[in-house]
Amino acid sequence: MTPGSDYLGIPTLQQITRWPGGLPLLILSSAEEKERGGEEIFRKLEKQGAELVIFAQTDIHGTNMFGRVDGVAERIVNWLNGKLH
Repeated sequence: MTPGSDYLGIPTLQQITRWPGGLPLLILSSAEEKERGGEEIFRKLEKQGAELVIFAQTDIHGTNMFGRVDGVAERIVNWLNGKLH
């Protein structure tokens, strides 16, 4: 949820080079934060099946999406159910 390219000192873009092929990834981001990491992570892992969902709401980050973005929890559950079956 709203990943950053270098969030709290964790070099996300370096770490994703180790993402195992075939392991699904759902990236959720607000439109205003997509350029801070979400889009770039998606571009690097798109061919491995990563999915990116961008929400129009502003001033949302991470788990703050819960309760503020309609249907975000259901979207995550549906995505997980689709991957686990």
